[in-house]
Amino acid sequence: MNKITKWIVGAFCAVALLTSTFAATTATVKAPAQTVQAEQWTLTLGGVGNTATTSGTDTAFGADLSIGRTGHLLLPLEAGLRQSVSYGDSTTTLNTRLYSDWTVVSLFNNKLDLFAGAAVGLQYGNQKPSWEIAPEAGVRWWLKKDVAVLGRAEVPWDLDGWEFKDSVRYFLGVQVRF
Repeated sequence: MNKITKWIVGAFCAVALLTSTFAATTATVKAPAQTVQAEQWTLTLGGVGNTATTSGTDTAFGADLSIGRTGHLLLPLEAGLRQSVSYGDSTTTLNTRLYSDWTVVSLFNNKLDLFAGAAVGLQYGNQKPSWEIAPEAGVRWWLKKDVAVLGRAEVPWDLDGWEFKDSVRYFLGVQVRF
């Protein structure tokens, strides 16, 4: 894939995520007075892991913090910023990413949300920095109306070489809306 195509794909992904982020921060949903308004801030904290798909030697574990904003653009949407740090095989890896997730379906009287989206950002640390995009999917189980347990899996792609990074990133944590 030539450099112009990589730049076009990268620019398209960045515009899509920025548009989603802008829509999530400006969109409001008119709700009846007795229900919670759909536009809220979210804070997510939990553990993150990264495992290579071809060998068992490249496994890393760490922590992930996300702050986002909910909104509505065709489907319920959450967009924001994530920061994670992980350590494995004498390597410290940091990730700073913009993300956008759409709630595809809510089940069991809105207790369980299935969502899908993408994250784009920079992976760095004591390694060569690389830009990546990661399609992701996950589940959110609401314990209360504003507290949930969240699980997510991502498949990162290297934007420099436009190739699969040969790993899967996973997350388990707690999300709070405020």
